[in-house]
Amino acid sequence: MKGIYASIFIALGVLALSSCEEKKKTHDIIAPKPVVKAPSGPVKMQGYSHSEKVEWGGKSFTVSINRVVDDSAPVFSDESNNKYYENKITLVVKSSDGSVFFRREFTKQSFSQFIDNSYLSKSTILGIAVDHVETNSLVLVASVGCPDQLSDDFIPINLTLSASGSLSMKKGEDIGTSDNPNAGDDDEGV
Repeated sequence: MKGIYASIFIALGVLALSSCEEKKKTHDIIAPKPVVKAPSGPVKMQGYSHSEKVEWGGKSFTVSINRVVDDSAPVFSDESNNKYYENKITLVVKSSDGSVFFRREFTKQSFSQFIDNSYLSKSTILGIAVDHVETNSLVLVASVGCPDQLSDDFIPINLTLSASGSLSMKKGEDIGTSDNPNAGDDDEGV
């Protein structure tokens, strides 16, 4: 009988030792999925200011671009029903002596002749940037489009500032990133 008890104790000891083994660790990290909260109100794009010097017609100019939220304009909704505040951009070109050569404020309505109302109602002015300098003009590009940071939907507008201070505009070349009805149907290679 002592042999049976001894065998049982040995079996229980082996079982106890084998059950106390450390559990195999995995390298899987289980984290809860973050819950993205919908904005409680209209979204404001971040303000933006930029200045750069350009040589134009043998003279030095400073081009300053300042984007701010236009609280006085009505709030609009994009195609996903996200609400946004409008933007406005002030473009100032100063000569080297500090005098203002050109100053103008732009909103999306500044480009309404190039963009149909359906697209315009779901977009805002996104930005203006210096493109290049020609002999008698400074060429800039404005963009009107969806303010969502993940979107690349916009319409470019070319702005040409002449040496006399007059500004002309024309619709820029569509680069194929837009879902807007103003985009051309010439999708080569697609």
